Amino acid sequence: MTLKDYFQMVTVPEDGIKLTNILSEWNVPNNQTLELRQIAGAARNSILSYTIAYREGDSNLDGIVNILDIQSTLNYTLSQKPKFFNYGAADINKDKNLNVLDIISLINKIQAGTLENSGSTKRMALASNEDVVLSIEDNMLYVDNQSAMTAAFDIRLKGGSKTEVKELLSGIGYTVSIAEHEGEISIIGFSMNKSLSGKHAIASLSSKTAIASAMISNADAQSLSYKIAGTLGVGDIDQETAAVLANYPNPFTDKTVIQYHVAENADQAILKVFDAAGRTVYTESGLDASQGKHEFTFQRRNLASGIYFYSIEVQNRVKPVFFKGKMLIQ
Repeated sequence: MTLKDYFQMVTVPEDGIKLTNILSEWNVPNNQTLELRQIAGAARNSILSYTIAYREGDSNLDGIVNILDIQSTLNYTLSQKPKFFNYGAADINKDKNLNVLDIISLINKIQAGTLENSGSTKRMALASNEDVVLSIEDNMLYVDNQSAMTAAFDIRLKGGSKTEVKELLSGIGYTVSIAEHEGEISIIGFSMNKSLSGKHAIASLSSKTAIASAMISNADAQSLSYKIAGTLGVGDIDQETAAVLANYPNPFTDKTVIQYHVAENADQAILKVFDAAGRTVYTESGLDASQGKHEFTFQRRNLASGIYFYSIEVQNRVKPVFFKGKMLIQ
């Protein structure tokens, strides 16, 4: 097998070969000719020629261009070698040097089109074992990392406009790009040396904005599963929510009793408390999930005075139900 300056003896089985099983790192021009020369048997010295083509920007060789390619390129530049890497595709400006210019070009390329997901990427909207939960609360976009850490993301929004979106991650070392294409807003975020854990506010939005889809990557450029939670604002709790969730006293100094109602027997009820920046400060996964009215005493512990938000997620076999509230610690 000959590919540009690369030569290797290979045995081709009846069902063919996958080139990524032979070459984990590629650095060949696009539309390069691959030659297979038979060196034994009746067809000895016969040659089969193929044209190797790839999409510009597809650095991880999965056939699509998305946030995973940005993370793969970042990892390569930081000498954290990805499992598969296509240098030729990552070097978008063809100057034979991977740098921030190629990443900017890749971001522009991704945000100029629709979000691409691989066939193996799952948005588990009704599952309870998702890696990440996306939500909009009080016109704030949140990423809540449940069982994994988010290194890079491309979140697509509908409604509103780009000018109404204000990113909130640059202060902690993230690079964030916001673009609008054919009525869809894309927020891409990544960092050279950080990952997000727990719950983080990503951006402030207009009241008309909703989450459409997402692609989320961990530090190894692997896609994370996600679900989209409800978008009820804690500052605008309606009568239905108020009827099933409340806490007394409010404000409080040492403790408050959270009262909630479960409409029917559920699998699990989880309480989460967040500070004003959206960081998770307390989690209780052992709430009573049986049908009926229940109470849970929340202790202040070492929390500072201020406004806190809380949610109770009731998980059942149909879909999770979220109830949200707000409390003031004096």
